[in-house]
Amino acid sequence: MTRDFEQISVPPRGTAVTYEGDFTPPEAPIVPFSPGVNEELVSAARRILDTAVERTGREIHWMRVYTGEEARERYGDPLPKETIRAFRRFRLGILGPLSGDRREALALGNEIRSRLEIVTATTRCSDIARHPSPIRGGDLDSTLFRDVSEDVAASLEYGPGTRDARRLRDCLLRTDGAERVPDDPTGYSVSPISQSGTEALVDVALEYAFEHDRRTVTISHQGDLRPASEGSFVSWARAYIDAEYGDSVVDEATFREEYQAFPEDELVLLERRTEELCRDLLVDPDEYDVILAPALGGTYLSTVANTAVGQTSESADLGLGDGTLLVTAHSSGHRQSATPGTNPIPLVLAGRLLFEYLGWSDAASLVRSAISRTLADGVLPRDLFRQRARGTPVEAAEFADETVARIETPHGELGSGGVVTTPEERASIKGSIAALYNVVFEDSISPDEIELNQLLHEDEEADVYLPEVGINFHYWRQWPVERRLEVLLHELAHVEEEPDERDHGDEFYERLLEITAIAADWQPELEATFDEDIDFDGVRRSIIESVHEETIEEDCDDIDERKRWLREQFFPR
Repeated sequence: MTRDFEQISVPPRGTAVTYEGDFTPPEAPIVPFSPGVNEELVSAARRILDTAVERTGREIHWMRVYTGEEARERYGDPLPKETIRAFRRFRLGILGPLSGDRREALALGNEIRSRLEIVTATTRCSDIARHPSPIRGGDLDSTLFRDVSEDVAASLEYGPGTRDARRLRDCLLRTDGAERVPDDPTGYSVSPISQSGTEALVDVALEYAFEHDRRTVTISHQGDLRPASEGSFVSWARAYIDAEYGDSVVDEATFREEYQAFPEDELVLLERRTEELCRDLLVDPDEYDVILAPALGGTYLSTVANTAVGQTSESADLGLGDGTLLVTAHSSGHRQSATPGTNPIPLVLAGRLLFEYLGWSDAASLVRSAISRTLADGVLPRDLFRQRARGTPVEAAEFADETVARIETPHGELGSGGVVTTPEERASIKGSIAALYNVVFEDSISPDEIELNQLLHEDEEADVYLPEVGINFHYWRQWPVERRLEVLLHELAHVEEEPDERDHGDEFYERLLEITAIAADWQPELEATFDEDIDFDGVRRSIIESVHEETIEEDCDDIDERKRWLREQFFPR
């Protein structure tokens, strides 16, 4: 216990994620969670996520908080203040289904989002190999961003006969549509959509699309039916994209007329009516990568997309606020869901999306591949078994057991880089990279700013796109310190280039010579950081020997010529 929390026990180890425009996760974050009304479901999901994290050398320290009936028994309040305070302080959270009653669950969910200022819900709807689905129209791999603070999510509801309903009716009678205001008892729902809310949604969706190399962004709307709200939504979205992202976005008409394939460094902007997009997600979903939608239309799209990939009884999403990430599980309330609450896959996949936002792409990949292998082997949660009628139906806990057994990282399974690491090893590597970068570029980045992931294939050694760094840990452990430095210096020589402009011409090798000389001047400091003696002549020889066919450009005749030139520069006679 701490003075800050009356009934919440803070783990003795682990630290909070920090946020300064971007999330900076430690290697062992504290993550609040509440199982809600389904302890088994959340426990199963946590075990799968835990294992993927541990296999990549990290650790999650879970902190139980209280919501719903469990909170009501402890605090007399289904959503106590210290639960909200815990989510705010640690910036992450996972919530199970909040109530068995759908209406109460929706109300509690809306209240949590409001108090945490969560304005966007993100759902990853993706086909997984061998995932049973009632519909097979194409390969669906879409990320949906929907507003959860405006439109119907604003909850501006005025029931028949209430004072507010009468006041609203009086206002409507003074408008141009007075003749269409009913005389009998009437309920009113107001669905406001603002320019600022629209632009915030656009920013989140497009930043995700660029970060994850997606091809298209689709604006979904019903502007023809709701011109004042959703019509404004699409107009504001288009205008904002043109003003802020115009150089990096191509409209659909231009794309269809002038391009033969999707461009590598630009997004294609699509626009679809919600009903059109619902149909396309079922029968022809291939070109819809990222979708943004208002609250009501986004809810419909989420349901349709989840159904298309076989998630019919449960769903989950990742809520995004200003410095808060909250994974929430929902029950669909589907009348044919024979065994609700037994399928942890949606919650795990929402956790995978959380990993992506934290920069843990290696852990996210392990989650997806393990679930895919489990399903391919015929091990199915009960609601998915209903759709396939073959295989082995299991409860959530057993599905977690089977999936955990398939989260494999040894050499030969996921490639040469798949090894189990520790937080200490990862912290040491991040410290070495930060120290070398700061020496070369006279900077002061912190190791905690680096997002370190495993590279899992034999042809991958290292990739540095700060703050993202990929390292093949299998190779890293085998290399002497001189080889490690050579690989890092090679990557740092590319740092100031655009990703699609990286080459190995004369300018690259001039930079490599320069930064190698700078690093050599700081040899004592680097030896302290790497905790090893460094032979810089060995580093130079390693650079020379690293030249191969892929590092030769047209201005250099052959490998031997490049090596000879480097030898003359490093070891002049």
